[in-house]
Amino acid sequence: MERYEDARFRMAFARIITHYWSQGHFLGEDGVILREAGALKGIPAALVQGGLDFGNLVGTPWRLAAAWPDAELTMVDEVGHTADGGVGDLLVRATDRFAAGDRDAGSGR
Repeated sequence: MERYEDARFRMAFARIITHYWSQGHFLGEDGVILREAGALKGIPAALVQGGLDFGNLVGTPWRLAAAWPDAELTMVDEVGHTADGGVGDLLVRATDRFAAGDRDAGSGR
């Protein structure tokens, strides 16, 4: 990608990813978000993760989906951190279902 040819972009990107990883992928200080995710029961969530997204390791959304009672994780093979490869379509479909009041919006049902 052209943006990676810019040294300033690469430095900013590296700083953001380093901060993200050092902060436990923003799952909260001392794992508070995972520990308290049960409080989200009744709130549906659609988590969509590219299997090749090396900036957000697969374990992070899996742990969140396992802790959040009404979350569903959909893994998309051969896709990284992008809305391509069907990721965008899955997110739009879930959003449309949430807007329609469908409690199973994350499931693709």
